[in-house]
Amino acid sequence: AHEHIVKRAFGFIRQCVSEGLAQGIFRTDYEEIVLAHTVWAHIHGAVALALANRLGMMNEAQQEAFFECMVE
Repeated sequence: AHEHIVKRAFGFIRQCVSEGLAQGIFRTDYEEIVLAHTVWAHIHGAVALALANRLGMMNEAQQEAFFECMVE
């Protein structure tokens, strides 16, 4: 079941990247799969930091801004 969830999540990211490429949001000199893995790693890293309570150098408002920045 875990593998299915991971595949669905990555599939969603890849779909977003594909749409972003079509809209000119992402650089086109990288392949879609490379961009999708980069986005996946970016999200994973931020979540791992949050879960490990490693964002404590920022106050609550700054942490909220951090995650808003991540989405952008």
